[in-house]
Amino acid sequence: MEITVKNLFDWVVKGIVFILVITLVFGVSVFAYTKYFVQPTYTAQVKFFAGGDNRGNSGQSLAPQCVEVLNVNEFYDLVAKELLADTGVTVTPSGIASTIRFSSIIEDTSFFRVTVTANDPTLAYNIALAVAEKAPERVGQFEELGSLGISSHPVLPTSPSGPNVARNTLLGILVGLVLSVGIVVAREALDNRIKSPDEITELFGLPVFGVVPDFSGGERKGAKK
Repeated sequence: MEITVKNLFDWVVKGIVFILVITLVFGVSVFAYTKYFVQPTYTAQVKFFAGGDNRGNSGQSLAPQCVEVLNVNEFYDLVAKELLADTGVTVTPSGIASTIRFSSIIEDTSFFRVTVTANDPTLAYNIALAVAEKAPERVGQFEELGSLGISSHPVLPTSPSGPNVARNTLLGILVGLVLSVGIVVAREALDNRIKSPDEITELFGLPVFGVVPDFSGGERKGAKK
């Protein structure tokens, strides 16, 4: 049997209750899990700019190299020691690395940002402060990189940056919708039973001259009397 757009439409209409229920279940489940079981995260940022060196290299060309010398275990060890000295909080260098992300503020410029994400707002803020303290020192160890300045200091986050409940719920709804429609279409497409006289003509090209009614339901009802 060739599957047409009309077949697909008819199958979806036939299974619309199932589709709506599965879609709703997925949406509600993802919403509840994200809202009540996923721990919120907080973000603090430091924005840097790379200065040029005395050999005429611009900050724009040096910014990627500054990121490279910061995105190493040696720098994360410096941040961990600074955090311990300032706050008494112990975080391993690998733990520091897992909270930090480097990104450009504007492409092909000397500006870049360090984003710190943690489950505790104070921890995210203190790590960002330690990064702001140690990053210029680290870059200053390499004469060929020039200097590193701070264009924006970190601010203590007052509200979570994640998870995005609305986005996750929408994704859950979409997954439920696609999955339920797929199940309905597969179930109907694999069902090779003949359900109407028109299908006989469509499949075999044979005319239908008569139909024998199904009296089984009536017989069962009569037997119960």
